[in-house]
Amino acid sequence: PNLIWHTRIGKAFMTAAKISREPKTPLAFLHLNAQEAEVVDAIRKHSFVSRSEISRVTNWSRPKVTTIVNRMIERGLLVEVGEGDSQGGRRPHLLRLNSELGYIVGVDIGATSVDLALGDLNAQVLLRSTGSADVRGEPAPLLGEVKRRVFEMLRRQGLRPEQGVGVGVGGPGPVDFARAALVAPPLMP
Repeated sequence: PNLIWHTRIGKAFMTAAKISREPKTPLAFLHLNAQEAEVVDAIRKHSFVSRSEISRVTNWSRPKVTTIVNRMIERGLLVEVGEGDSQGGRRPHLLRLNSELGYIVGVDIGATSVDLALGDLNAQVLLRSTGSADVRGEPAPLLGEVKRRVFEMLRRQGLRPEQGVGVGVGGPGPVDFARAALVAPPLMP
């Protein structure tokens, strides 16, 4: 059978099963509107960004940017992280995503190893883990080991499982995204 992933880190659950299309993360309450998503996109592309830079990138007026950004700061989505270089006036406040909103895990399943990375929502890698693995057997033992290692990484960083908001998985073969399955993986059953 093809390996299909289903993840619910907040419920401490990772297994081979059908993929749920419903968001089940601690961040589900965020529901960014289109304008907030554009702000997040601008910040993710530029790491640290000022309100003026967001205005320039989005083509929005500065008052509009200020209103949206201030609302996002109040909600805890963004934080001010210092001041940028002056462009002729006062120094701008720099913004980024609140890195404490949640954490993400990357899993790379190779032919002979599984590599893991734990990062924050600003794509800052906090911890890496590499270990050997045999992907030729049934998925349950491999997934069990991945789960154990993910929870160990969270524990080492002083994080709780419910702070995990997403897992990205790469496997050794092409993916059929419509079915959420690996297609004829060369080494897996």
